[in-house]
Amino acid sequence: MAIGFIKTTTDDDNIIYVSSKKNIMFYFYLAKNFFDRHDTIILKACGAPISTAVIVAEMLIDGKFVRNVDFATSTIEQNWGGRKVTQLDATIQKRAGNWVDVQDDVLPKDVQHNVFISATKPPQFWMELISKFLQENGACTVMGCGNCISLLVSIYERYSVDKKLHRGVLRTVTKVQGSSGRSWKKTQMSFHIKKL
Repeated sequence: MAIGFIKTTTDDDNIIYVSSKKNIMFYFYLAKNFFDRHDTIILKACGAPISTAVIVAEMLIDGKFVRNVDFATSTIEQNWGGRKVTQLDATIQKRAGNWVDVQDDVLPKDVQHNVFISATKPPQFWMELISKFLQENGACTVMGCGNCISLLVSIYERYSVDKKLHRGVLRTVTKVQGSSGRSWKKTQMSFHIKKL
């Protein structure tokens, strides 16, 4: 049974199902609340709410609440209609009191070819563009932010079956953008892909 979009099958269940019916701050505070009872929580999202799950994970990192976030994708079939959708699982580990910051390895600096995903084109367009970069250069970095994160995760999942390619892990970073004295934070997600 689901109450407030939280699976409540057992007392020590640590899974939060992210929906588009609640806002980002709701899930941010819910995740912080779950850390009172669990060292690890999992945010699960399908389709459009994937962006919300990624932004919540990034907010928890920015607030120094968590030690590590691992993103995993899978393709699942919905119970109604049999449509296949991409699911994102964000496994988040709580920061221990004595944990020391370690610099995470960054995307390769020698990659000059980046693909910036936008919502103005369909996924097939981006897959063809990425294939072109891979043929010409052997590698590229795929990036997206805001409402394009769910599209990027879907593309990432499509490359999971290709054994001729190596796709790196999904990474997030929060960038400050703005002009004329106004600024705001925007979460960007990326992954590196190269030919084997």
